Amino acid sequence: MKIKKINEWDKVVENIFHKLGKKNLILLSGDLGAGKTTLTQFIGKKLKIKEKINSPTFVLSKKYSIKNKDFPFKNLIHIDAYRLKNSHDLELIDFFENLKNKENLIILEWPEQVEEIFKLPALKIKIDYDFETNERNIQF
Repeated sequence: MKIKKINEWDKVVENIFHKLGKKNLILLSGDLGAGKTTLTQFIGKKLKIKEKINSPTFVLSKKYSIKNKDFPFKNLIHIDAYRLKNSHDLELIDFFENLKNKENLIILEWPEQVEEIFKLPALKIKIDYDFETNERNIQF
C-alpha cells in the first residue's frame, strides 16, 4: 500500500484493524523517520486516545487508555525496542505479562532489535519511506 498524503494514514489504520484479527501485537519496522510513530499516532486517534502519543525512545514503553468502545482493547502499550538487546530486556518492561492480557493492544517499534519477538503471533508492518518522492510504502 502506497501513501503520499497525511490523510491517507487513515486508510492504513483501517487496513491494520481489518488484518489484526484476534492478535493484540503489532510489529512496526522501518528506518528512522519512516513513520512508525506517526502510524501509532493515527492508530491512537482511531482508538480515541486523548493523550499525545510520542515516541517512547527514552522510557521504552508508554501506556494509554483507549476510549473507543468499538474495540476490545482497553489499553494501548507503545514500545520502542531500539535500545533493547534481547527478550530478557522485554521482561524488564513487563512485555510478556502485558501481551497475555488481551485487553492490551501492543505496538512495538524496532522489532529487529529483539528477533525472538518474530515468533509471536503478530501483525507485521514494514514502512519504507522515499525521501525524494515523499512516498511511503506500507507492507503487511
